[in-house]
Amino acid sequence: MAKRAILHNPTRIYIGQTVDPNYAVHANIILQAVADDFDPSPIPPYKVLEVGGAVRLASQAEIDDAGVDEVRNRVLHEARRDVLKQRLDALAGDAQVPARIRTTFAALRAFMRL
Repeated sequence: MAKRAILHNPTRIYIGQTVDPNYAVHANIILQAVADDFDPSPIPPYKVLEVGGAVRLASQAEIDDAGVDEVRNRVLHEARRDVLKQRLDALAGDAQVPARIRTTFAALRAFMRL
């Protein structure tokens, strides 16, 4: 069976390989045929397999776009939560905001466990 590399569509970051002819492909995944002697070991995570078969290191932006680095995904998620927490605190503590709205933002923060 022919080997196919599994790539993230917009960035072409190498995710894995398959020989399954019925591999389920969705919008963010593409398959690229590779030679039978293709060895994925020199391609650790976060490298890009170009159309011609050339391999290069992925940039941090490509890694973030592909979402392949779980640790980085957690860090980015926590950073977004911290910004949301700060904004909710600022709105809940702003004296110019009506009391009902401040209470709503404080309750939202508590509900989201931020």
